[in-house]
Amino acid sequence: MPISERLPDLACIAFAVWTLCTHAVVALGGSLDLLIVVAGLAGFATALGLLRMRRRPVPAQVAASRSDADLRAPSPGARVAAAAAAAAALAAWAVTGNLLLLWWCAVALLGVAAAVAMRRPPEPLLQSVKSRRAEVFLWVLAMVCVVGTLAVHRFDIDDAFYVNVAVAAADNPSRALFALDTLLGIPDLAIHNPAHRTLTLELLNGAVSRLTGIPAILCFHVLTAGLVALLVPLAHARLFRRLLPQPLAWTAAVFATIAILWFAGDTHRSFGNYAFVRVWQGKAIFLTVAMPLIYAHAIRFSATGASRDWLRLAAAQIASVGLTSTAIWAAPLAGGLVLASQLRSGAQGLAVFARGIAACLYPLAVGLLLRGEIAKAIAVDTPARGAGAWLSGSLSKILGTGHFELAALGAMLLLVACASGDRLRRFAIVVPLGALLTVANPYLEEWVRSLVTGPSHWRTIWAIPFPILLGLLVASPLAGVRWGGTLTARALYVAALLFVLLLPHSTPLSSPGPKLSVFTRPWSERGRFPHHVRFGWPGPKVDPAAYRYALKLANAAPAGARVVAPEPVALWLGTIHDAPVPVSDRKLYMTARTRQLGAAEVKRRKRLNKFSAAPALKPKRIEAFREGLREYEVHAILIRPIKGDGPLRALLRDDGFELAQKGGLLDLWILRARPAVGSRGDPT
Repeated sequence: MPISERLPDLACIAFAVWTLCTHAVVALGGSLDLLIVVAGLAGFATALGLLRMRRRPVPAQVAASRSDADLRAPSPGARVAAAAAAAAALAAWAVTGNLLLLWWCAVALLGVAAAVAMRRPPEPLLQSVKSRRAEVFLWVLAMVCVVGTLAVHRFDIDDAFYVNVAVAAADNPSRALFALDTLLGIPDLAIHNPAHRTLTLELLNGAVSRLTGIPAILCFHVLTAGLVALLVPLAHARLFRRLLPQPLAWTAAVFATIAILWFAGDTHRSFGNYAFVRVWQGKAIFLTVAMPLIYAHAIRFSATGASRDWLRLAAAQIASVGLTSTAIWAAPLAGGLVLASQLRSGAQGLAVFARGIAACLYPLAVGLLLRGEIAKAIAVDTPARGAGAWLSGSLSKILGTGHFELAALGAMLLLVACASGDRLRRFAIVVPLGALLTVANPYLEEWVRSLVTGPSHWRTIWAIPFPILLGLLVASPLAGVRWGGTLTARALYVAALLFVLLLPHSTPLSSPGPKLSVFTRPWSERGRFPHHVRFGWPGPKVDPAAYRYALKLANAAPAGARVVAPEPVALWLGTIHDAPVPVSDRKLYMTARTRQLGAAEVKRRKRLNKFSAAPALKPKRIEAFREGLREYEVHAILIRPIKGDGPLRALLRDDGFELAQKGGLLDLWILRARPAVGSRGDPT
């Protein structure tokens, strides 16, 4: 087995061991220091076990690769009929815009194809042909992805929480993990979303920061980003080697898929915007690394039934839960659908299928244990909508409404007719069909949203691996073609690849409009556009203006002190070690804390942020701001420049604040000495 296959497996197993140790330590109320010791011992034991397992003979159920291995290929007439049906369904949807019609057509087409393909057991799994040229190409592509990922700087405000988990753990390594909220510094306040207690990637970065002294934000944006960018092509190659054994075919599929992940960015939630530009986040790693590994290991285990393949599949499932809470339902669904697609008849086939399902149960067990806590913390209170409304909205959020949406849906339907090889054909049929009948079923939307997915219902589209299907569609004409094949095959491949690359209207590297700071335009939860893309040396991927002011505030106030700043600055404070805590941080998190703090308390805290971003000179607003500063014992303030020597400036001076830094977008006021307060709240 080449190193390009071993590396993603070893990384997945190592992270799965870390995830198991983390879940155990968190459940017992342990600290980061305890977790490091437990994980070190478990890692040593796992390494010994892997060395012993490596000495065992490799299962012989994998057949040698053959160029004419597709013995059950549909007849040309059947392929033409399937392609015509797919084209008709797409045309009908493009003309009418009726998504329910497209859903019924897709289910009918894939259902008929499944009935034909599943009549006989799958052919033996073909072993990928060894090719030095393909290996070199794969590693060059992986290194290009690493360099590109580290050079691209595009911030994402979700790091306000993720990086803070690592920072808080590294700064307080003896404190119980995930026991309390670490963003606002309020005693006995629980984390705003209990589902985050399943996350382990953040604590891994915190452990690295603790052991090395490297700031946690660099652990995320440099170390994790570089390693994962390397693994993305390798993980996809792991899958494509199972489906397209010929080197030219699987390398073409890898290249096309990676190109899609770099260029498909029509919407903020598109696959491309969850790839290399934010690949240090757990949900992006799940989508681009864990999911291809789950597919690959499920296919191989179905063919071999070997214990080592079962362990690889189980490790991929466990690792997924440590990356994102979405994996609680998405990882078992992905594994189950692939196992069903490769199902063999007879008692032995059913036994292998049952064992494979058992390997996928860990995420479900974690979800059931946290179900009560999550249901209390997250309320799905949205009015019911007509059938297909949620599915239509989810598709537009991920695929956009342009040509890329048509191409992605077309790949889902056309790959049935173009797939070469029994394993690939079964994968292309059963995985999309199973997703359409379950989580992407327009007639089960309300049930799925309330019991399974919660507010992130749009992530149900992740169950259909559109970038993988597009990559396979592009590479299908090259199945059976060797390096240096016919000019026609090469021309077809180049044409198909250019077709895919030219489809997206926008890319993750696009920066529509002027690159303005968040302070010079309206800012909101959707204020991440324009992207603020810049290129430079590896380092923190942050909003430069906001982060610069956050550092100033962190240097001006002691660790744990309360400060007030506009929201774009306040949300970055949690990513800095030994920093003060904001009275109010990101709007999304504050809204989630309403159940814990009460609506009035959340409103008071938000009001201070809003006032610092846009000071109002009305007496009532000024007095409310003064009361908030005293109530929360604020130590430092970042506020818009105050013109003249009016009542607001006088208020700050009377309350003991002194202007420390003036000029630029924000002024910094620091508390030097708070005056004594009388019984009526007036200075004495």
